[in-house]
Amino acid sequence: MAKRALLVSAILGIIASVLGAYHGYGEILQERDTPKGIVINAFSRIDCPPAGNANCFPAMTILPTTFMVFGTITVIVAVFVLVCTILIIAGKNAGLLLLVASVVLLLVGEGFLPPVLGTAAGLVALWASRKPAS
Repeated sequence: MAKRALLVSAILGIIASVLGAYHGYGEILQERDTPKGIVINAFSRIDCPPAGNANCFPAMTILPTTFMVFGTITVIVAVFVLVCTILIIAGKNAGLLLLVASVVLLLVGEGFLPPVLGTAAGLVALWASRKPAS
């Protein structure tokens, strides 16, 4: 059962990392623009909300800088999440580290779904690595 749980954790962590890096890529493409608030769109198009109804990968950031800078930070954090996931696959107890990285994911602009998936991956990894009660 624990091996299956670690597999689920790894899959969720990989998806969170890839989606987070994709958010970062969209933010990097916006270069020197600055966000107008803490809720942003990772991709900027003419039909993005509130003017249109396209899904432009909404995200949140607390970094008061340009899209290029926090997009780069977003990609770096996504790589860190991938490293945590690899540690989980390798049998290391990195569930707590993945939980912390998921909170950072939320705050630097990696959207809302990647942090949820990363948190789920971390919780599953922690559950799978617990010691059975004797």
